[in-house]
Amino acid sequence: PPLIKLLRSRNVLIARQACGALRNVSVNDEARVDIVDEGGLSAVIHLLKSTDAGTLEHASVLLRNLSVPTDNKDKIAKEGGLTACVDLLSSKHELVLPHVAGVLRNLTVIDAYQIKIVQDGALAPLIALMSNPDDDIAEQAVTTIRNLSANPSLDVKLVMDGVVPPLVNLLRSPNPAVQEQAVVAVRNLSINPKNKVRIVKE
Repeated sequence: PPLIKLLRSRNVLIARQACGALRNVSVNDEARVDIVDEGGLSAVIHLLKSTDAGTLEHASVLLRNLSVPTDNKDKIAKEGGLTACVDLLSSKHELVLPHVAGVLRNLTVIDAYQIKIVQDGALAPLIALMSNPDDDIAEQAVTTIRNLSANPSLDVKLVMDGVVPPLVNLLRSPNPAVQEQAVVAVRNLSINPKNKVRIVKE
């Protein structure tokens, strides 16, 4: 398809506009599957390395949309999308942050990817993003942490790496969606006896 082909254009403006068009199309469930099946995934992930802020934003939103269907999740991880999003958690382009965190949120419903993003170094930037004043960024980050907190092999590491103080702060959030994710994460972490004392102290 022409739009997917144009994602690989060396002309930054053309690639950006093609990505923006596919971003708009990808709100449709069927289109999310079609874009991946037609070979668009690797091009979108490649655009996450763009130095153009507009392209980065379009690509991150597009990948977030593509990460919703279950069948796409493994494909995104295999193409390097998970690692690319972890790298962008520290991006200076704030508009990208809720979307790359949103991709990780969607992928970490799968246990194997919970382990993978921690190995890739996602924990420290996710913990930092939970304190971001932008509610969407904080919500995506805390929901990803909530997903990780359900994994018994990660809960102690999460607590040791400092996840509890920002979670406790989010329990006071005026945003019910953020508050809910935080309280579920705290509940998950409190199941392990090793974590109980640290949680109570906060």
